[in-house]
Amino acid sequence: MQSQPEFSGFDTIQLMRFLYDKLFRVGLPISSPKVFNRRVTQFASLYADTASRKALRADQESVTAMLGPLLAADRLTSPDLAKPLEVAVNDCRTPINNLANWPSADNFAGLAASTSSARLARLFGDLFDRQQALPDRMERFQRAIDAEYAYLYTRDVQGRAQTLPASLLTIFLAARDPLRYMVYRPRMVEQAAQDWGMEPPDTDRNWYVHLLNWLRPIQDALTAQLGAQTDLIDVHLLLWFNHRFDADFAHRFGEDAAGNPVLLPEPPLPLRALYEATRRTQTIALCGPPGTGKTQLARTFITHWLLSGNHSQTDADAYWAAVDTGNVAAINQRTAEAWQQRTGTGDFAVAIALDERTRFDDVVERSAAGQAGAVAGPLRRICERAATEWRALGAAAHRYALLLEHLERTDLAAVLGNVLPLFDDDCRLGAPDAREVRLPYSGKSLGVPPNLLILGTLDGAVALPPATDAALRRRFTFVELSPDPNALSQTPLGETDDIDLAALLTVLNGRLAATKGRTFQLGHHLLLDVRTIDDLRQAWYNGIVPQVRAWFAHEEEKLSQILGDTFVERRLQRPRWQTGLAVPPDALPPTYEIRILDRDEFRWAIQELAAGGG
Repeated sequence: MQSQPEFSGFDTIQLMRFLYDKLFRVGLPISSPKVFNRRVTQFASLYADTASRKALRADQESVTAMLGPLLAADRLTSPDLAKPLEVAVNDCRTPINNLANWPSADNFAGLAASTSSARLARLFGDLFDRQQALPDRMERFQRAIDAEYAYLYTRDVQGRAQTLPASLLTIFLAARDPLRYMVYRPRMVEQAAQDWGMEPPDTDRNWYVHLLNWLRPIQDALTAQLGAQTDLIDVHLLLWFNHRFDADFAHRFGEDAAGNPVLLPEPPLPLRALYEATRRTQTIALCGPPGTGKTQLARTFITHWLLSGNHSQTDADAYWAAVDTGNVAAINQRTAEAWQQRTGTGDFAVAIALDERTRFDDVVERSAAGQAGAVAGPLRRICERAATEWRALGAAAHRYALLLEHLERTDLAAVLGNVLPLFDDDCRLGAPDAREVRLPYSGKSLGVPPNLLILGTLDGAVALPPATDAALRRRFTFVELSPDPNALSQTPLGETDDIDLAALLTVLNGRLAATKGRTFQLGHHLLLDVRTIDDLRQAWYNGIVPQVRAWFAHEEEKLSQILGDTFVERRLQRPRWQTGLAVPPDALPPTYEIRILDRDEFRWAIQELAAGGG
């Protein structure tokens, strides 16, 4: 057949496909079509989003665009192939390593730099010679590289030189001819074979050829589902999507009333880090400098998380739309409370404001004087409600949330005692190391169920006792909330005042971080409601200055480095009464006072400070 002009240029694989397509009706090479169709439906939902589609295809398209022209038949004969190939491989190091495995790009760039263009042309010419069996040419290419250039490869932890991965070879093949070849990742293909019931090849050597024989029916099924023509990049992405589904994509999908998979919208950007954390743990601490809006964000997240899980995504989206209209700091509290009191939702959340007076009796349970038994505290009540439902419904149980505000204000280990270790994900009910404790007053057993989210807020600028800090870090996953000067761009002062609040916050935090450390910064919420120069004076003297003075209580000589000389006055202390002793002028340490400037002086001083002066 290859001698016939109509089959000119066809390799063995193409001829076999032609015969199968024309002589046999080849169906999907899988024995679990239901599983396959569900995964294709999920992939199609994600792929329909333009931004997601571009992100998914970006690596392979960039590699094809950079390497394809250099690997074309006419370019391989160029005497200067080596240097451009080295540059191209270096330029697309990240997508190559994403598609293959690290450090494939680095190794091959070193190879291209150390060999001749003629040698590279012979190696690639043999790899692309379709008159030979594909496994043979891939094996020869790999052996030649490993034998001659293994000294260039980085070594593993055991000191063994790495070999050229088959996935890198398939990147070269796909870059040369993306209509014929697909990028191959062994674990990705093995996962698909396992999940969809596809028969593996008889030998490892034939894996890639076996994969190429699967492609046509899978591509046809994907084209039918997407309603548009697909290519081999799409097929590769489907296999990769299946391989990474549980780790990267499962959280993006829910089900409609008929049980069909539905793509959920991405969480709002301000809530995204917390949602990411909930996929790994149910015990989280939101930490950051004062004024970053930790408590408000925690309450907003809990409401959104409960609505999306216990009611519907529509409810959660409507709540966020109410929050997102206007300024985050100026949310109408009554609106948030109305959502929190929505039928059933309020019963699923409890907030506890901690302080130095908080005790076990306030949080877990207390003795009922003159009564039998004990009075349950908020922690015990929500644990019992969540656990009762979890035992009855399992994974279908409602979500519950416990908010612990201001973790830095109390010794949580001393307050909770043997209840605190129950916060560990490994110690929760249903976990392999599940634990329960017997409470002292009621005698009841208490456990923390997996459907209870425990979210705490923590001022990162407050130094915790070592034992308390260690206890928190063992149990909580920390999500950091940083100051956001960009949030202040929506709250400018009047044009006549000409003060850049974002620049002012940036200057102050830069000085604080350089002097005290990065955890000592000011949050944007301290300036978020500022609209006039009088608002700024109040925020400055009643919020910013007291916080900075507290941080520098024992090193007030540094205040002028932060606030500027205009706002800080150095005064020498002198005795107020006459004594018989001669007291030299420098015998007493100086004091540092904050100047209260009038409106015009204040405006000028703040402008200087925002510009980096003062």
